[in-house]
Amino acid sequence: MSKTIYNDKALDCIALCLNPKVRQLTLEGTVRSSKTVSAIEGFFERVYYSQNIRHLAASFTMSTLNDNLLIADGFGLLTKFEKYCTLTKDRIGSSYLDVNCGKYGKKKISLCGYSNRKMWKNVLGGSIENILIDEANIAELQFLL
Repeated sequence: MSKTIYNDKALDCIALCLNPKVRQLTLEGTVRSSKTVSAIEGFFERVYYSQNIRHLAASFTMSTLNDNLLIADGFGLLTKFEKYCTLTKDRIGSSYLDVNCGKYGKKKISLCGYSNRKMWKNVLGGSIENILIDEANIAELQFLL
């Protein structure tokens, strides 16, 4: 993991993410206030230590998912946690992250865009432990439910 210096606000957010009693965390604030960076860090830690295999990261489109959650100016899942995460494609065409969590096993983070119902239908029907949604305020209500 890269060395990152967090302020108290970011540390509080990550601590909330790691609290097992927290079932949902919604971050709101100004642009460039480290909401997404804190959410990515907390999400990755929850995935890493989870006993479940399946997890989900979603954004408006796959392009915004790549920019905001996977790359994120060096703070994304693929850049900050490149030692653990590998972008993989299923034979049927959907992408996911293979996450090697050492003694905690291998995890899978499915990736989907929510701008079109067809894009997220493939994640229905499975048991998903942790979900990271970028810009949930613009997501279709049925996707969020």
